[in-house]
Parts: sequence; C-alpha cells; structure tokens
Amino acid sequence: YGYPAVDMIGFSFAPILLATPGGVDPLAAVARGESVPATDVRCSGRNGKVIEVRLTVSPVHADGRLVGATIIGRDVTATREAERRLREGE
Repeated sequence: YGYPAVDMIGFSFAPILLATPGGVDPLAAVARGESVPATDVRCSGRNGKVIEVRLTVSPVHADGRLVGATIIGRDVTATREAERRLREGE
C-alpha cells in the first residue's frame, strides 16, 4: 500500500481502514479477542488511492491478556478488477 513497515509496526491500522463490506469490523473483532479469517476490506494507500485488501487479523495474548494484534494484508485490487472485467464480459 506504499507504507514502509517502520511506519506501520506498532501503529493502529484504523486510520487507513475505509470500509468493511458485509458489516465485518476486523478491528472490533480483534479487540474482543477474536481472530478474523481472510476478509476483504477497502483501505487508503499512502498515495491516497483506495485499494482492496484481503486482511487476516489475529489477537496477541500475553499472560491471558489481549496485548495487541497481528494484521496481515495483501493488496487484491488487481485481482478484483480482473474479476469485475470478466463478469462484465459475460
């Protein structure tokens, strides 16, 4: 998405999360200690462009307490655009 790792490690993902289709809020789920399997969301890239991202979010616990989360995201914008073109061509 254009953000260097040093800018994201230890910082909240919330400011770049724009939309969560289907009403799934991955950040709220992880705050409840729940894992979120692969979920497609829209995010703001560093250049301001909206991108589609597949997120997997998992809580991190220490001594039985929620202390953070791991967030793994993959830009799926090109894949989603190709799928839309295929559907429109049918």
